[in-house]
Amino acid sequence: MTQVEDWLLKAPPGHDQLIILGASAGWMMSPSFLAQFRSVTCVDFDWLGRWLFRWRFRALFGRTGRQLSYRLGDAHLALPRLLRSQPGALILFDNFLGLDSLYTRDLGVTQSRLSALKTLLLGRTWGSIHDRFSGPAPETLAHPPEAIVYRTGDPLHEQTLIQSIQGSGEWLDHSTGAVLPNGLDGRLIAWPIRPGRWHWLEAAWVAPNSAKGD
Repeated sequence: MTQVEDWLLKAPPGHDQLIILGASAGWMMSPSFLAQFRSVTCVDFDWLGRWLFRWRFRALFGRTGRQLSYRLGDAHLALPRLLRSQPGALILFDNFLGLDSLYTRDLGVTQSRLSALKTLLLGRTWGSIHDRFSGPAPETLAHPPEAIVYRTGDPLHEQTLIQSIQGSGEWLDHSTGAVLPNGLDGRLIAWPIRPGRWHWLEAAWVAPNSAKGD
């Protein structure tokens, strides 16, 4: 996923620690991105993801002196303590926030948790790549779209984006429209999660004073 890797490599510099929330097996991570950090802490519910993440990046963390910690549990519950224990770490929500309702089974709880993040993360440098909406589209496209650069908070024109990948039928809104502060340099990335189903992902990095208003 070169479009995702390109976005990851534009993370704000100056951090040697990384916290990945919703890491799973690190399917969206790249060795080039992870190699920038001396210490990586992952949090996820997925016990199998812990093993797969270590296996996939074994060359990076095996003999280079880099540290990898993988914790099982609810990333939302773990986050406040991680923010206190690693005050200089870069925070990354890894295709996690758009799936929150799968864990809570309650849209109201999900919206409350997501809306609280901007306050919890004030003064920190963080980023998120997450689902905005998803639905049916052809398994393969002759010309998959390039990532779209836009300002967060601007109208997305969802139907135009869906039509650009020949989408049809009912699409799901993942309740992540208010996750990011307004006025950031964001990206929209079309991603085929499985044959016949695509996601439009939203991604942006947030640094202190980087947003231009909410």
